[in-house]
Amino acid sequence: MILDELKSMVLPCLISLPIIIFIRYLTYRKTKEFNLKREALTVLFWMYITALLSVTFIPERSNNEPFNAPLFHLPDFSDKNTVTFENPIGWTIWKINLGEWAEIVRNIAGNILVFIPYGFLVPIIWKKLKAKTILFGFLLSFFIEFSQLFMERQSDVYDLILNTLGVAIGYLIYTIARKIKKSKSQSRCDNEG
Repeated sequence: MILDELKSMVLPCLISLPIIIFIRYLTYRKTKEFNLKREALTVLFWMYITALLSVTFIPERSNNEPFNAPLFHLPDFSDKNTVTFENPIGWTIWKINLGEWAEIVRNIAGNILVFIPYGFLVPIIWKKLKAKTILFGFLLSFFIEFSQLFMERQSDVYDLILNTLGVAIGYLIYTIARKIKKSKSQSRCDNEG
C-alpha cells in the first residue's frame, strides 16, 4: 500500500520538477542571489508539496472506475458512504474491534509523518515565516481536508489534528537541530579563543 502511494507520487513530481526549477531560475534572474543549499532545499520543499498533494488532494480511483469519471463533485452529506469529520476515538475502537491494527498505525503514523518535513523545511528556507510554521501547516492540512469534501475521499478532524501534530514535531526537530548547531558553533569559538 505504501509502495503504491510512493509510485503515485513519481509522475506528478517528474512533471513538476522542470516547472519548479524554471521558476527558481526566474527568481534568480530577478534577485541575482544564488545559494546552492537554499535552492536545493527550496526545490526539495516544492517537490515534497507536489508529492503531498498528489497523495492527499488528487482523488483516489479504483481500478474499475472509468478514466473519464468526474474527479470532483458537490458533496452529498446524506450519502452514507461519506464520513465527514468522523469521531477519531470511535474510528479507532471500530478498527480495534475489526483487528485492523496495521490500518490504525498507518493512519495515525502516516498522517503525522507526512507533515513532519513541512515543519522543518519551512523555517529553514523562509526564516521570516518561522514563527508561523505551525499555523501555515494547519492551514495547509485544513485546505486538504476541506478539498476532500468535494472528492471521493474522507475528510475528518482527526487527520487535521494529526497533520498539525506532524508539523509541530517537524518544527521541534528544526528547533533542536538549530540549538545543537549553535551550541557546537559556540564551543568551537570558545576552543579557538
